Amino acid sequence: MSLPKADKLFMFMTIFYLIGCQSSVPEQALPAGYAACPEVRPEICTMQYEPTDGLLSNGEVQSFGNACSACSNPDVVATKPASDKQ
Repeated sequence: MSLPKADKLFMFMTIFYLIGCQSSVPEQALPAGYAACPEVRPEICTMQYEPTDGLLSNGEVQSFGNACSACSNPDVVATKPASDKQ
């Protein structure tokens, strides 16, 4: 028994959509305390000051004013609240 063409197309599109929704950085691959940036990067961020460490794709850490502004940088893969460096 074969599926109708419309059902095959629907199944293909559903699988394609679900594969595309996966994060590019697996959560288990991130260092402790980091949360992955969303796939769709923010274009506009509020200006509240919540110091954040941004993990860059090359493994370096850079400081940002907040997680939104960090994730708007395409080189940032994950963020965490900035640690107290006193």
